[in-house]
Amino acid sequence: AEPVLRAVDRLVEIYPAYRGAFEVLFYGGAPCANDLSVHAFMRQRGHVRFEEPVGYLASLRLMQAADALLLIDGIFDPAEDGLDCNPFLAGKLPDYMGAGKPIIGVTMAKGPSADLLRESRNLIADTRIDRIAYVLKRTSGRKVQPDLTVYQRFHSADIGAAMEAAIRRVVKEAS
Repeated sequence: AEPVLRAVDRLVEIYPAYRGAFEVLFYGGAPCANDLSVHAFMRQRGHVRFEEPVGYLASLRLMQAADALLLIDGIFDPAEDGLDCNPFLAGKLPDYMGAGKPIIGVTMAKGPSADLLRESRNLIADTRIDRIAYVLKRTSGRKVQPDLTVYQRFHSADIGAAMEAAIRRVVKEAS
């Protein structure tokens, strides 16, 4: 969460009109010691809250009530990890799309999560503080309107029907 915390401070530093205009909430396990330290020294720490974990159904309600959702996806180092992309699809992304809200993606520029976020007209940022601040600004200013038809491809009814058809094909081929 550290780059996002630093970006919140940077956003309000560059655009003072955003002071008090947004809040970033993190739900889940306890923040790591580094994030707590960064948060303690933030100039705009009132813009960020760390909340306790919530159950799955409560998380879906919170997603639907939010103005936008923040997806922090794995960032790999090409020199250290040998990867110039994130090859994984973030598990929360389909749930976020189901909420029908703009999604702020902090992820690598290449990978399935980034591809879906771009295709659905959401904004992505890597770990550069100014880039994250820009994406936060654009999203909190309600200037990002996702393409919900991309989200619809992941609707449970469509996925369920596709899974049923795939299972029927496998069973038929095995018979």
